[in-house]
Amino acid sequence: MYPYIVLFGAVAMLTGVPVKWVETRTEHFIGSTHAAGRVGKFELALNKDGTMVALRIKIVDDVGAYPRSPEPGHLLRQFGNLVGPYHIKHVAVDAKVVVTNTVPTSPIRGFGGQHLYFPLEKLVTKAAKELGLDPAEIRFRNFIQPNEIPYETPTGGIYDSGNYPATFRRLLELIDNEKTKEEIAKLKREGRLIGLGLAVTIDASVSNIGYLDVTFSPEKMGRAEFLQKSGGQHVAVVKMGPSGRIICQIDSNPQGQGHETTVAQVISSVLGVKPEDVTVITGIDTHRGMYTISSGTYSSRFGSVGISAVYSASMRLKEKILKVASRLLGVPPDQLEVGEGKVFVKSKPAQSVSLRRIAGAVYWNPTALDLGEDQGLIAISTFNIPTLRSPALNDKTNSSGTYGFVADAALVEALVEVDPETGLVKILKYVTVHYAGTIINPEIVRQQSVGSVNQAIEETLYQDLSYNEDGQPLATNFGDYYVNSVKEAIDVEVDHSIQSKSPFTLLGSKGVGESNNESAPATIVSAIEDALQQWNIEITELPITPEKLWRKIEASKG
Repeated sequence: MYPYIVLFGAVAMLTGVPVKWVETRTEHFIGSTHAAGRVGKFELALNKDGTMVALRIKIVDDVGAYPRSPEPGHLLRQFGNLVGPYHIKHVAVDAKVVVTNTVPTSPIRGFGGQHLYFPLEKLVTKAAKELGLDPAEIRFRNFIQPNEIPYETPTGGIYDSGNYPATFRRLLELIDNEKTKEEIAKLKREGRLIGLGLAVTIDASVSNIGYLDVTFSPEKMGRAEFLQKSGGQHVAVVKMGPSGRIICQIDSNPQGQGHETTVAQVISSVLGVKPEDVTVITGIDTHRGMYTISSGTYSSRFGSVGISAVYSASMRLKEKILKVASRLLGVPPDQLEVGEGKVFVKSKPAQSVSLRRIAGAVYWNPTALDLGEDQGLIAISTFNIPTLRSPALNDKTNSSGTYGFVADAALVEALVEVDPETGLVKILKYVTVHYAGTIINPEIVRQQSVGSVNQAIEETLYQDLSYNEDGQPLATNFGDYYVNSVKEAIDVEVDHSIQSKSPFTLLGSKGVGESNNESAPATIVSAIEDALQQWNIEITELPITPEKLWRKIEASKG
C-alpha cells in the first residue's frame, strides 16, 4: 500500500467523484518503494571438526525517508529462521534501523531472505575453505535432522517438516557433483574461468503479524493495555449457485501466481466437479469483500493458509451437499459420495442425484427439505496456523507459519563463466531442488521457480538503486535499472521429487514462489568466487555489476 495512493482513495470517497492517477516510470521510481538496504556483519563460531556453535549478527537496515508498515520487516520476516537449516544453538542479534533521504522501503519478493542468506551462505562456504572441508560436507555435518523436526530455533521459529540432508543429496545427484568438479578443474587448467556455487536456505512462508511486536520494549509489551498481535489468517467462501456451478471468493490479489487455477483444482477434487465449472473471485475490498488484517498476496501465504481455507470451506460445503442429497435419496450422509457432478450411494453408484438437482431443490423448495436453520449452500472458512503466536518478552518469535527448504546450484554445463576483460557473468545452467510439502500444482511451482531465479539474477548482477550525495536517485528508468530480456533469461531445472506433508496445513502444502529469490544471490556469488579463485576475490556487496567485478579483477591482478 503506497501512501500517495491512499490519498487518491480518500479524495474519491470525500468528493464522490472518480479520481484518475497517471504516473511516468521515472515518477514511480522516485515515489513508490524499494527493498531496504543493509550493512551487515555475520560471524560464525565452529569447532575444529566444522560443527557450528554460535552465530552473531550485527546489521543496520536503511528504510528510506520514513519507516512504513511492515518495516522493520526485512529483519523480522526472517527472524525465526536466522540460523537457516543449521543446528546452531546460540544466536546474538544487534539490529538497528536508520532513516535516510531516499525512497521508503517495502516488501519485495523474498522479503529479507536475500539480506539473510547472502552473508550466511557465504560464511558457511568460507568456513569450509578455512577448515579444509568440502562445501557440501560442512553443510551435511550441520543440517537439522528429520527426526528433530518439528524443531524450534534459538530465535523462536518452529520448523514444521523437512528432510534437509535428502533434499541436498538430491541436488548433488542432479548436478553429478564429483564429476562436475573434475570437469571444472580440467577447464580451469585450459584457462577458462568456470565456477560452481552451492547454497541452501529455509523458505519461510505465511508471515506472523505478531513479529511487529518485537519492535516494542519488554516493558511496553508486558502492560495490560498492550494489544498483542499474532497470526496470519486467510479467508475463503465457497458457494454452490442455483445451476450447480461453484463460486469461490478468496482474500488475495494474485499477480500471476495462478491462484485461480489452484483454487479450482482443489475445489473440483473435493466436490467432484470439473475445474471449468468453478468460478474464482480474487481481490480485496476492505469495505465490502472478505478482509482480515493479514489479507493479501505476500509471504507465499496462499500456498499454506490460502489453500487450507479453500479446502476447509469446500469440505464444509460438501457436508451440506451430502445432507441435502441424503434427504432426496433417503440414504444417510455417511453412505454417500460426490463425483462427476453428482452425489451417489457408495454401495449402489447408479442410485444418484445431480448437483444441479440438489442446488435446484435448495434454492426453489428449501422448506420441503427440512434442513434446519442453516439452509444455504454456502460455506466460509478462516484458516490460521496455531503456532503463529505472539512474541515472547525476550523477542523469541515464530515469525512464519511454514518453513520450506531450498537447495540451489549454478554449475558447468551448468556453471558460471566470467569474462575477465568485461566482467560479464554468463550462467550456463541453474538447478534448484525444493522441499515444499505437498505440491498442489507442479507446473505452477516450476514456473514460479523459473521466474524467481531470473529475478534474482537481475538483483545479483545488475539492479542498483543508487543515489548521489544530495539524495537524488540515479536510476529512474529501465535503461539504468536493468531488467532481463528474453536474451538474458535462463531456463532452470526444478526438482520437487522429495515431498512430505506439513503438519500445520490441511493439505500439507507450504509456500514456494519466493524461495529462489532468497537462495540465488548466494548461489551465483559463490560460483563467481569459485571461478575467480586464482585472484582470491571475495564479493561482499550486491549487485556485483560487470563494472564492479572488472575493477575487482584488475585490482587483484595489480
